[in-house]
Amino acid sequence: MTPSFEADTMQVSWSNCSRRDITHFLDQGLGKCLEDAPSQEEYVYPELPPGAMYNADLQCRLQFNSTDEDMTVCSKLDEICTQLWCLVGEVCTTMLRPAAPGTNCGRRMWCQNQRCVEVEELPAPVDGGWGDWSPWSECSRSCGVGIAKQTRECDHPSPAHGGKFCIGERARYKTCHVQACPLGTPSFRAEQCSSHDNDTIKGEKYNWLPYFDKSKYIR
Repeated sequence: MTPSFEADTMQVSWSNCSRRDITHFLDQGLGKCLEDAPSQEEYVYPELPPGAMYNADLQCRLQFNSTDEDMTVCSKLDEICTQLWCLVGEVCTTMLRPAAPGTNCGRRMWCQNQRCVEVEELPAPVDGGWGDWSPWSECSRSCGVGIAKQTRECDHPSPAHGGKFCIGERARYKTCHVQACPLGTPSFRAEQCSSHDNDTIKGEKYNWLPYFDKSKYIR
């Protein structure tokens, strides 16, 4: 995970299972709800990092949702980049979060990547670009109509320093037909249903068959 005040989203680290699950979810076309039209108003990002606009004392109040102006930092300046300790009442405590990037941690020093370093010009954002499409995959079925898949990655270049991620499709599909299936071969829909034959539901196993609602067909 990433600190709450961290502005550089490229530092977020997804686990392998989370990356696989969200990719599978989106590749199935279930993320259409995320495709709402963006606002026509272009958001202008501030030139300064968040810690340069919100000092460590104010970050303490934000973290603990307090308006108490007596709430201040109670750890050494050169330590706040790894963990910010705040004076809550009379107790020095922490939310286990580092100070935001750009927070002052010494004379001409500020926090970057959870380290206290000399103040210098920030690197320019690098927007991501799509790489080449992969070759088409093999057809999903050896006979009848199947699906072939092609993918590309946002790595030409990869986004960096707060740059934008690629916009567009990461995967695309097409139907494919290798050869006709022999007479009597189960349909793909029947194969999908039968794949659940070994599932146990309330202690019982069932043979799963395709269902067709004939009342919905126009004769």
